[in-house]
Amino acid sequence: MTGIGFLVGMGACIAIVAGSWWLALGMWLINRVIDGLDGSVARRVGPTQLGGFLDIMADFAVYGGMVVAIGWAVPDARLAALFVFLGYYLNGAAFLAWSSLVAERAISAAGTDHGDDERSLNFPAGLAEGFETILSMSLILALPQWTVPLLWGWACIVGISIVQRFSYIVTGLRN
Repeated sequence: MTGIGFLVGMGACIAIVAGSWWLALGMWLINRVIDGLDGSVARRVGPTQLGGFLDIMADFAVYGGMVVAIGWAVPDARLAALFVFLGYYLNGAAFLAWSSLVAERAISAAGTDHGDDERSLNFPAGLAEGFETILSMSLILALPQWTVPLLWGWACIVGISIVQRFSYIVTGLRN
């Protein structure tokens, strides 16, 4: 399922570059549904480390690919797209490092997003989560004429999440 979701997500990126915004929106939403089902199926049959790795790699590729495709398709949005991409990078670095430290040091994952279930990674909650990402990308794809302000707004929300996660992790490591 992860592979199918990845291909559909990459199809959404290609559709954006081609200017097929509605097709991209449909493929983006299908990608997100497949990603949600992927996790549910994995928890039923037994999650694996390989599955968790492939899932996060596919998510990062699709999330980043969407932002790159938007920057490619809308030249005026390139600076905002770079800020969103940087925000994704920093958020990803923070939660991957935190997840590693939780496992290595047996730090309590309480207060983290998904800290009490069978997921491969634990990460501190932030303003920009999965639902918000789906919503923001969907709005951009449905309203391409508003891409620049919507993308800047999303960059701000992602930036707030960086601060939230950084603060949570620093506090957790000091205790």
